[in-house]
Amino acid sequence: MVAYAMRGCLFILYCGLFAVPLKRISGYRAFFMEKNPSANIYLINLPIDELPLSETFKLRSRLMDFFTLQDIIAQDHAMLFEREGYNEKWYFEFVDFLKRKDILFLLSGK
Repeated sequence: MVAYAMRGCLFILYCGLFAVPLKRISGYRAFFMEKNPSANIYLINLPIDELPLSETFKLRSRLMDFFTLQDIIAQDHAMLFEREGYNEKWYFEFVDFLKRKDILFLLSGK
């Protein structure tokens, strides 16, 4: 039992000293989340208020009655651009977020 505790302490010390990101060595889950684009699809169903987006984006989304990213993706592009409260900065932040999470392909189906 003590040997396992010592290994754990040495592992933590090693990570701290050499600044090895834990997600690199945490195994399958980190690999799956980073390498499999569909792994981040769950983000589109989370409330926009819980996502790491600007407060301006969140406010504009609420004003346009969008509460999840799925609401935005499902909207016809022509209708989206004509909505009151729409602006390009808001849309570019939306596209940038999808790109950073490797789920931009969800817009290509439109």
